[in-house]
Amino acid sequence: MHQKSERSEQEFRDSQRRAARPEGLGKWRQGAESRWRSGLSCLPGVAVSLLAGGLAIWGAGYSQLPAMMIALLLGVGSGALGRNPLMEPGLAVSVRVLTRVGVALLGLQISLGTILQIGVDGLFYLVGATVATIGLTILVAPLFGLRRGFGLLIGGATAICGASAALAISALLPPSGRLNRHLSFTIMAVTALSTVAMVAYPAGLLALGVGDVRAGFVLGASIHDVAQVVGAGYAISDTAGETAVVVKLFRVMLLVPLVFVLAQWSHRAGRAGAAAPRVPLFILAFLGGVVASSAGVVPVHLSSAAALASQVMLTASVFAVCALTPLSGIVRAGAGPVRLSVAATLFILGLALAASAWLLPFSGG
Repeated sequence: MHQKSERSEQEFRDSQRRAARPEGLGKWRQGAESRWRSGLSCLPGVAVSLLAGGLAIWGAGYSQLPAMMIALLLGVGSGALGRNPLMEPGLAVSVRVLTRVGVALLGLQISLGTILQIGVDGLFYLVGATVATIGLTILVAPLFGLRRGFGLLIGGATAICGASAALAISALLPPSGRLNRHLSFTIMAVTALSTVAMVAYPAGLLALGVGDVRAGFVLGASIHDVAQVVGAGYAISDTAGETAVVVKLFRVMLLVPLVFVLAQWSHRAGRAGAAAPRVPLFILAFLGGVVASSAGVVPVHLSSAAALASQVMLTASVFAVCALTPLSGIVRAGAGPVRLSVAATLFILGLALAASAWLLPFSGG
């Protein structure tokens, strides 16, 4: 009798498992179908963003405007797409996902051996200037009528790598309409200021009679976007261009500790029982690219392809965020953000000029 009871109980459990199995499989299929539909809904917006990014890069080759500026203008002129239900999901995904992939691919363009050419004094200066610029913009943002988070975006973009840094920082912040407006303005401001600097800084340094190496250091340490650093440096000479690019790439690397600090801050600002902060995956991929490039295991053609892919994705992200943000919202930002952006730009330029005069590795330039 007891054995019969045990057998019937086992049969009951087996039947329950068999009954539950189709239900679990059904839920898995339902989830997979939902993700598939969600992915399909994003395709139009992502495709348009990538197309705009490619057009911006192509247009930059036939004009005096940098690709970021062209992508920005295309995005501002395509505001209707951001309100289109067919396009909006993909545009939002472009801002989040393409930004991360584009930043991650930047790592393949940086090697530690090249960075060490700057010298210990130069590296310490660049770290100090970055911290000072970001800290100052956060601290004084309320004096310009701005939130400190807006100051963080402007400071990070000014101190590190322009629009790329602003996009990477925004990827760690809670998405909102206000964040999109702040991000759009920051991209617009640093891109415009970088373009002005690309023309004005080389002319000023040549007029002052600054040597090629020192001039390259100033350009790499003060101009926001990588493309404009390249244009400004090689406008003076090959030596100035090479120096400017090396200095700028180290500034790009400083995005890693900034993101880690932001992750720590977000964790502490959150609930007490939140999980320990983790470095975002795209920053780990960026570091992996730096290691691979430093080890010399990345073929030249792969590095070139990664550089192009990174540029396309970042310009696509700029297009998407500007398309999602109404121009009226950017205009309503007022004069405060303009003044803070200009002040931060002049501040880091002043630091670079002062440092170039006494930093030993560059004093002979």
